Amino acid sequence: MQNVIVYIIQYLHFLGYSKSCIQQNVTYVEPKTAMDCSIDLLCHHKFVIITGDAGTGKSCFCHRLMSQMEILYPNISAKILTRPCELRELDATKGYILFIDDVVGKSDAKQRAFDKWSKQFDYMYTLLSKKSDVFIIFASRNGVWDCMKNDFLDYTLFRTLNKTSAPVIDLSGEDFKMTFEEKSNMLKMFCKHKGVRLYSSLKEHTKTRKLSNGTLCLSQELFDSLTEIDTPPGFPF
Repeated sequence: MQNVIVYIIQYLHFLGYSKSCIQQNVTYVEPKTAMDCSIDLLCHHKFVIITGDAGTGKSCFCHRLMSQMEILYPNISAKILTRPCELRELDATKGYILFIDDVVGKSDAKQRAFDKWSKQFDYMYTLLSKKSDVFIIFASRNGVWDCMKNDFLDYTLFRTLNKTSAPVIDLSGEDFKMTFEEKSNMLKMFCKHKGVRLYSSLKEHTKTRKLSNGTLCLSQELFDSLTEIDTPPGFPF
């Protein structure tokens, strides 16, 4: 009986953690090209690997990707897996969009983390092959992914990684950089969050100033200059 209670508590925590993480990111400017390509790859390969440098917003992107997949497939549920054993605790009669963050380590490659998850790779392959309504998102930092990629190739699930259409999206790469409009929207959100006001009438030599109440003002010219800076993933904050 005690084991049953512990299992129920752990499973409820598992469900609650997934919902809270996804709901925390309700305000988000997504890189549309990266999002559209990720959805296409998920639908075709049943899994996708999201990579990027530190601070590129991989987790937020994946949370939004899960939400988009829930809209596209109303019968599936979004779940964030933090331990390999949770994979086998899923209801076999239901569909899922699963997310495994930092699958082989957060800041550096960890063989132990890979060994734990790799024991489930064949099961994942079987699961994706048998069920049309199960999808998996993996996330990893670029440096970590580069170190461990060859280890993944030993498993049937990842046999497509050597192909030109490999299901890998690099949020730091040129192919998926945010557009000027997307970065502009993100920067406007940041200014609003920080209480910064935009003005188009500020003179050339006063691109920023403070009002008497302490509110910081920013000229439209400087705002546009900031937006044009080459920052592929936008402005994480």
